[in-house]
Amino acid sequence: MIMGTLDASTREAYRSRADRILREEGGLGYGEVLSFVRKHNSLANSTLRGYKSAVMFLHRLRGPGVGISETESADLDRVLDGHEVISRRTQPRKPRGAVDDDKLDHLVKFLSDQGHEDLAEACIVASGCALRSQDIEQISAEDVDLAAGVVIALRKDSSLRKVRKGDTDERPIATAEAKKVLSRRVKKFPRGNLWPNWNRTLISGLVQQAAERFGWPKNLRWDGLHSVGRHSAAVRARAKALEEVRRVGAWRSNSAAQHYSRSRRT
Repeated sequence: MIMGTLDASTREAYRSRADRILREEGGLGYGEVLSFVRKHNSLANSTLRGYKSAVMFLHRLRGPGVGISETESADLDRVLDGHEVISRRTQPRKPRGAVDDDKLDHLVKFLSDQGHEDLAEACIVASGCALRSQDIEQISAEDVDLAAGVVIALRKDSSLRKVRKGDTDERPIATAEAKKVLSRRVKKFPRGNLWPNWNRTLISGLVQQAAERFGWPKNLRWDGLHSVGRHSAAVRARAKALEEVRRVGAWRSNSAAQHYSRSRRT
C-alpha cells in the first residue's frame, strides 16, 4: 500500500489536514479545497500547499480518475502562486524563535505534566544534539556513540532519499541531560528506533501551546522541534563562544565581548 511508504508523522499529518477540510467544507473535491484555501488565506503558503498535497495524495490512493483532475490541480497551484506573492508583500514571515535552556526547562515540565514523557525526552536530546524532527524519527541505538559523545544524523539534503555513504553527520552530545536520556533509551530500545511513536504534528502543536502558556515572544514563530533542536543548540553554542571571548579579553560585559567578536580579518 502506498500509504505504508510514508513515515508515521507524515501519514498522521495528511490525515489530519484532510479531516479538517472535510470537517469545514463537507468534501475533498476541487471546490472544497479551493474554498478552504480562500477562507484560510492568512495561513502560510507552505501550509496551504501542504493541505492540497494531503488531499491529492489521498485521491491517488483511490486510483486514477478519482478526485481532483490534473487541470483542477494546476488551477489550485495558480491560486496558491498568487497567494504566495500577496502573502510575501502583506504578511512578512516572523523570524523563528529559539528555545533557550530556561524555556527548555519549562517545555519539558509542560510535556511531562501532560503525560508526554517521550516527547519531553526527545526535546532534551534534540536541543543537546542539534537534531531535526526527521533525526528523532530515524535515530536508533546504532547511531549513538556515548563513549565518543556523538550521534549520527542524516544530512538535510538526504533525509528524503536512500542514505548513501557521506550522507550523515556526527553531532556532538553537548549536554549532560541529553547524554543521560540517550543512555536510558539505548538500553530501553537496543533495536529499532529510539522514539518508535514519534509524532511530528503533535510536538509542533504542543510547542506552540507552551509558547502561549509561558508567554514566549509573539513576534517570533515557534516551529515545533526546529525551535527546540537546531535553533536551541545554536543559541547555546553562541553563548559559550561569547563567554570564551569574554574570558580571553577579560571583558566584563557582553556588549564589549560582542563588539570585539565582530572584528573582521579583511
